[in-house]
This record gives sequence, structure tokens and C-alpha cells, in this order.
Amino acid sequence: MKNSPPRIAIVWRGDREARRAATPQNNRFHRIFEELAAAGLAPEPAVFDEEFADEVLEQLLAVDAVLVWVNPLDDGKTRKILDPLLRQVAEAGRFVSAHPDVILKMGVKEVLYETRHIGWGVDTRLYRTAADFRQAFVPPFLAAGPRVLKQNRGNGGQGIWKVELAGTPAGGATSISVLEAKSGSVPETIDLSDFICSCEAYFTEGGCIVDQPFQSRLPEGMIRCYMSGSRVVGFGQQLVKALVTPPSRPGREPLQPGPRIMHPAFAEPFHTLRTRMESEWTPQMMSTLGIEATSLRADVSPRGDPPGFVKVLDERTLAIPDRPGNNRLDTLSNIIANPNVGLLFLVPGFDDTLRVNGRASLSNDPQLLTSMSVADRLPKLAIIVNVSEVFMHCAKAFRRSRLWSPDHFQDRTEMPSLMKIILDETTGAPKDGDEMRKMDEDLEQAYRRTLY
Repeated sequence: MKNSPPRIAIVWRGDREARRAATPQNNRFHRIFEELAAAGLAPEPAVFDEEFADEVLEQLLAVDAVLVWVNPLDDGKTRKILDPLLRQVAEAGRFVSAHPDVILKMGVKEVLYETRHIGWGVDTRLYRTAADFRQAFVPPFLAAGPRVLKQNRGNGGQGIWKVELAGTPAGGATSISVLEAKSGSVPETIDLSDFICSCEAYFTEGGCIVDQPFQSRLPEGMIRCYMSGSRVVGFGQQLVKALVTPPSRPGREPLQPGPRIMHPAFAEPFHTLRTRMESEWTPQMMSTLGIEATSLRADVSPRGDPPGFVKVLDERTLAIPDRPGNNRLDTLSNIIANPNVGLLFLVPGFDDTLRVNGRASLSNDPQLLTSMSVADRLPKLAIIVNVSEVFMHCAKAFRRSRLWSPDHFQDRTEMPSLMKIILDETTGAPKDGDEMRKMDEDLEQAYRRTLY
């Protein structure tokens, strides 16, 4: 019996001592710990470093969900070890946010190139090799105005450069002024060829460089739009100093960013932005990046058959026949988009229920389908569930509802039929009682004819 609240691991980078000393209160995520605990969850620290990655993996496999705050670049360290570890945790049925594959799909700079045709897009170019970069990034191109170069994965302004000509090319050499977006940076004047050589490291391990024109209005500030699924949940407004050239004076200091001011989703100054984000840009981005709408929502569907219809293939694997239904295929398409599933087993007369969590896939194995036949009719598919968690659920909800008590059964004739409810909410049910009864009888006959 599992009665404890769901465990949520919060992952950030730190050394062995930080892991040993970590508590929900002594880190920069303490407010997140507080909110999760207030929601009835059990958050716990999970400090990560490559040195003790196996220890972290063991911890994450024992929790229900994982929230990750680890930068792609941090003091020379990357996520080369962490990302495969998180994939392994997700494959074991744990919820991981953000999943490394989601980051690669929509959280890297290459997204700016893939979505350049959407309303936020500008003249965006992509260089996949150092040779492509060297060939395209030439003085005549820079003469049109300053550009901003961005390595594909980074954070804190690392690998983001404002580049502009610093004079007329002469004698085969081209001087450029470069300013990195990283905090504390000041402009430098160097040779274009030397700068291109210094960027070659950005192409290692499948990396790339995204190239965009510098936006002259950047000093006016930046608006961050915070999303939950396809819905805007808030805005952050901040004066940005990164890539803004500080005033020219002796001993000039780097500019410091202004405070970030948070606004609710319904704030009037951002009404137009919210409308376009929800109704235009997000659907366009999802289509462009191949993000399934079903991956942003949950779904539930009943399954039923005689006792024993769920096959136990081995100690961690179940198989469920996919019998004829309403032909919408919601469950099957959802499994393809998001394989994480939860099952609730009901047995008539039992107030206790069995809950199973895991990851699902689809199978058309002939031998398996044959074993699931009823009246010589085979299911077209079977749903395979790799089980990650099993526990009994208490009887309180069913006791309160008295679901199986005959003296509490609802007289079905006191309520409209399913067909009438559907018609009332769509095209309108017929006024003639005999016609309505005929439609109800047709539905019952269809049930009997297509049950298997």
C-alpha cells in the first residue's frame, strides 16, 4: 500500500558537499520547494555532478517526477552525462521536465532559424560547419550592419556575440568590434579571421551557429512571454544591457541589467502580444517543430472485458486488447505522442482499486492478438504497458459514492439516453418520441453487432 505523497526531485548542479548539505530551505529554489509542499507533494533536493552521476540516477529512479535546473554550460561542464541519464529516468516511467529531447526540439538557438517565417522572425541564417561560416561571414555582408551570432546551446550570454565592422578593410585584414552577451563583457577589436577561428569550437558535437541582425531597439527592453502548454500565464519585462555598447569613456565599465518586472497574463499592455502568441504563433511553432497537440494534454478512455483480459506478459509488462470503440483513435494517437500512461483497475463489487503507472506502446504481433480473441474476433492492436509502479488505492471514494450498492443504483429511465444527450447538444433531438426510441434501439443493436 502506497500512502505517501508523490516525490518530486529538484535537480541542480553542485559538488559533493552541496549534495550532502542540501535541504529544501538552503538553496535558490526554496520557494519552489514551498509551493510544491503546499500542493501536497514531497519535493527533495537532487544535487548533480558527473562525479556522482550514478548516485543521482539511483535517486531519480526512486521518485515520481524530476524537475531540472542545470545549464547547458557551467564552468566548462556540459550536459553530456546528464542528458542520457535523464532519458533513462524518463524511459523508466518518471516524469522529467524538461526532457532533453524537448530541449533539443524547442529550447536551442536553431529554433530561431526553423521559425524565422513566423511573426517574430527576422533575417536568420544558419551555419552548420566552420567552412560555411567562413564563406558567408565576409566584410561585404557585415557592411549592411551589425549582426548577432549565437551558438546553438548556451546560457548566461555565453557564445552570443554582437559583431560589426570596426573600420574599412585594408591590406587583406578586416578589423571587427565584438561584444559578448556574457555579464561583465566589454567590446574588443580583433581581426575577423581570428574571430572566426575562435568560433570553430561551436561546431563540435553537432553544434551550429545562428546569425541574426542586431536589433537597434534592444536598449528599450525585452519582454519574456511565459507559457503553460499553449496558454500564456505571464510576462516578464526587463531592461537589457547585454550586447548594448557601454558609453565610450576611459575605464568604461560593463553595463548592468535592470530589474525584471513581472506582469499577469491579463495585463492590458500585453493584450495584443498574448492574443498573437496563443492564436497564431504557438500553433505555427508547434506545426513547424512537429510538436503534437496531444502532448500538451491528458486523456482517459475506458477498457473492459471478461476477467483476465489484461495479459501479464512478464513481471513488468502488461498487454491490453484494443477492442472496437468510437473510432476516434484518441488513445492510440496519444500513446504515440506521449507514452506515459496510468491505469485504474475496477472490479465490480470491490471498493479497493489497483493503480498501475508506466509507458505504453502499440503491438500488432499476430501471436499476441490471437491469444486475445473473443468469439474468433481478434483485436487489431494490443497496448503494451511497461510497468514502472503498482499500488493499491484505498476504498474511501467508492465507499462515499456507494458505487456498487444496488439500493443506490440510478434508474436509467429517469435520465435521457446517450443518443438524446448527444443530439440535444449538437443537431437537436427529434421531437417525435417514436423516432427517438428507434434511434436508441439502433444504437443498442450497433453495440451488440460491433462489441468485438
